[in-house]
Amino acid sequence: MSIKSRDESLEKWAYDFLHKPAAFEGRRAQDIIDADFAEAKQIFNKELPKRKANERFKTFMTKDDLELKYWYVSKETNTKLKILVHGSGSNFAKADRAVSLLDHGFNVAMLSYRGHSNNPGQACQKTIIKDVVSGIEALVKEGYGVDQIHLEGSSLGTAVLAHAISRIYQKLGSENQFASLVLKAAPLNIYEGDKDTVESLKTAGLEYEQALPFLRKLWNQEEVYSQVKAKQITIVHGTCDDVVPVEHAHKIKAILDRRNENVILKIIEGEGHRLGLSEYGVF
Repeated sequence: MSIKSRDESLEKWAYDFLHKPAAFEGRRAQDIIDADFAEAKQIFNKELPKRKANERFKTFMTKDDLELKYWYVSKETNTKLKILVHGSGSNFAKADRAVSLLDHGFNVAMLSYRGHSNNPGQACQKTIIKDVVSGIEALVKEGYGVDQIHLEGSSLGTAVLAHAISRIYQKLGSENQFASLVLKAAPLNIYEGDKDTVESLKTAGLEYEQALPFLRKLWNQEEVYSQVKAKQITIVHGTCDDVVPVEHAHKIKAILDRRNENVILKIIEGEGHRLGLSEYGVF
């Protein structure tokens, strides 16, 4: 395989593995999205009237003029905003989490990317980061101060947020810190040879060792985390996470500790990659 062909194959692998909605257990990606949306609607229809809260889809424009929607849940008496950013292959239908956050004084904006959650376009690492920056900036323009905004990412969404925070601080200045940042099952990088990555490369006809230079550049968070600051940072990771090893959480904390005095690490015994935050009191 020529170097050009290999690079093209790696770009396609990265899109298929990381940057598009996931299909699994014989279900199409669109069927999973539709089912998640329907379940979220049922939860909202049951729970929001009890709380005198509302949900609706809203939109923002990207730098390249794509209109992307996000799911906004609000209660008139809530003044804080929690922005949720989902992981690879997922979507923004996180109704259980949103309802729990409402009860803790948050309005909730569930962001997604192009090519996800029925948004137009096709995602890659660069566009995903730009989309989240545009979404956060749109919410700031709606009247939320940076010090009222709490950020929360899951899995790959943590990496997206780290890059987005860095870029927003370049514009606003790092003295305007976000109120909090929650990192759930956060990967520091994807080049350390976890089983899913190796197997996925093999299925695509690619050798891990040959792909390593490409992987070292793809979602490697070591430098960007050195620039991240927030008034409070919480890292949550399960000891039985078979997608992102728990060691990543300890390494991320060590990097964040260099510029932050308020980094909390919560290691949850026996939990895997999809651990729930609300049941462990993380808000």
